[in-house]
Amino acid sequence: MPFPDDEACLTFLWRQRHAADGEHAYCPRCRHIRVFKRYQIAESRKSWTCSRCGLHLHPTAGTIFEKSPTGLRTWFSAITLVAGSHGGITATELQRQLGIGYRAARRIKAQLTEAVDFNTPGFADLSAEDSLILSLQLCAPPARPSFSSPAGDPAGPPGQVVAPPGAGSPGGPGGRLPVYLNRFVGRQREIAMVLRLVRGSRLVTLAGDGGCGKTRLAAEVAAREAARYSHGAWWVDLARIDRDQSVAAAAADALRLYDQPRQSRVDALTGQLRDRSMLVVFDNCEHLLDGCAEVILPVL
Repeated sequence: MPFPDDEACLTFLWRQRHAADGEHAYCPRCRHIRVFKRYQIAESRKSWTCSRCGLHLHPTAGTIFEKSPTGLRTWFSAITLVAGSHGGITATELQRQLGIGYRAARRIKAQLTEAVDFNTPGFADLSAEDSLILSLQLCAPPARPSFSSPAGDPAGPPGQVVAPPGAGSPGGPGGRLPVYLNRFVGRQREIAMVLRLVRGSRLVTLAGDGGCGKTRLAAEVAAREAARYSHGAWWVDLARIDRDQSVAAAAADALRLYDQPRQSRVDALTGQLRDRSMLVVFDNCEHLLDGCAEVILPVL
């Protein structure tokens, strides 16, 4: 297992839930992306501290690990065993393999099977490590700032509104993402996989048949990731654009950017985005591949 001790497990949760780079995370008190450092005064304190205001963020807060007397490495090992058996392993076998008491083994299995449905097809073809990662995404999903509900403006497809920029937007402070009128249900495996791709690559493409849910999946992932970017997450909808030459103008309008004299629109976009930390989603790109490439590649 790639987690030799409890500290390695804790660091993994910190990166997964708060700071993909291990250092920059959204501070609810500052309402901004700040540098966080591991709290070193008391080794037993499982937290990172905001370098600006001193707020502590605990990677296990709100998870099944938070108040457990069992160490994180034992939890991670248990998850691997339970996921590998699709939830079928007995508490007695967990006790034997983990070297813990029967009551602890029974409690761990009960909490895991309540938090994760290990019988879903999503676990069938995964390696042990990927099963562990997916299970951890479900047991301890990325922390999201508690923004107030946006008023929104009706500018999206049916069932969807687009929130105005600001702290109330699901795109984070300064961002702008669609807000749906119903809850996102299921597809946890896809969410976990796209989150891993987004955190490891500067460009991620979601492809699939029309109507399979690419837009909704992208919106959900962007909302979960918005707090990791100091300028939020933004949405560029190209459904109504019919010419490659119009993509740059649509992007500038959606991102609230402006033209520069004696510069092409793409150069103006690139210059204004150069120093910003943003997650930008281009939706409905399939009929405008050349136009999207002309805008996106220089920015990357």
